[in-house]
Amino acid sequence: MQILFGRHKGRRLRTPPDERIRPTTGRMRDWLGNILRDHVPGCQVLDLFAGSGGLGLLAISMGASHATFVDKSPTAMRLVKENLRILGEEDAGTPVKADVEAFLKHTGGRRWRLVFVDPPYDSTDYARLMKALAGADMLSPGGLVVVEHPGHVKPVADGLTLVRTKAFGRSTISLFSGEAESGDGSPHPH
Repeated sequence: MQILFGRHKGRRLRTPPDERIRPTTGRMRDWLGNILRDHVPGCQVLDLFAGSGGLGLLAISMGASHATFVDKSPTAMRLVKENLRILGEEDAGTPVKADVEAFLKHTGGRRWRLVFVDPPYDSTDYARLMKALAGADMLSPGGLVVVEHPGHVKPVADGLTLVRTKAFGRSTISLFSGEAESGDGSPHPH
């Protein structure tokens, strides 16, 4: 897997040896990089179901000030730490070995402007996950939640407003804002 944008563009990252961790495809990361280009610099990022950390590391490369990587897999945590080391960004990322839903219940008032959510497709209850995301009160003003999901799933939750969606074959990316639709001029990617 390769970083596609920012100061680490072209750098290769370690990926998992098994298929239980499914990295986001290059096409999807390319689209996200273009959509989020103006949203990332200086922001705090939360990468849930982090896997090898590709999305949070992309954000760091694009100028995010810090990324928190959450995954319950010891293999994922090793990969995130190794990829932070490869990029020389150990101080810009914090790996947290935890179940995502448990983590969301205890964020300690922390807020992030960009939250990536890329759960295992086959074992995720998206209704429950979206409810946990909406109830976590984790977004800073103007914040976005980026959810990767199977195309047949339509994730929704009270408290999160769908801003944009894009299909990539079997997978879809949906962008949500934590703000109500009001035409208030809040930053929405276009």
